[in-house]
Amino acid sequence: MQDEKNVAGLLSRSTWRRRRFALILSGVMILVSGMILGSGFTVMVLWRHATHKAAHPEEAPDRITRHLRRRLKLTSEQTKAIHAIVKRHADVLDEIRLEVEPRVYEELHAAKIEIEQVLTPRQAKRWNRTVEIMRKRWFSHIQGQAAASKERDLGT
Repeated sequence: MQDEKNVAGLLSRSTWRRRRFALILSGVMILVSGMILGSGFTVMVLWRHATHKAAHPEEAPDRITRHLRRRLKLTSEQTKAIHAIVKRHADVLDEIRLEVEPRVYEELHAAKIEIEQVLTPRQAKRWNRTVEIMRKRWFSHIQGQAAASKERDLGT
């Protein structure tokens, strides 16, 4: 009779240990999954934010002025003066960017062609799709700025 009680007690202890182990393992898995999902979401948001800033340099003066207004506690007069200064320099930087970006684009295009020559036709097709996605993401603003620059140069 006493042996039966001991056996029943041992079974309940081993069952409890297995359940506790499963519970702890499940908790750790949920924690790790949350960390992975949270990290992935953070990277995705930061990537979109960074690519948006790179693709829209015309928004920089407003963004910089807002940041300085908050950080330095600027008055409205200071904010207006600083915005004008930042805008003027941003326009000069845009001109420099317009001069340089086409050269960068040409160099990237030359690298694309050279890489394409090493690949199989199937790989080249996939490579061209990848390059097109990157071009749209990083250089879509060049075409609009280049057109505006040509109009400005032609005086239209």
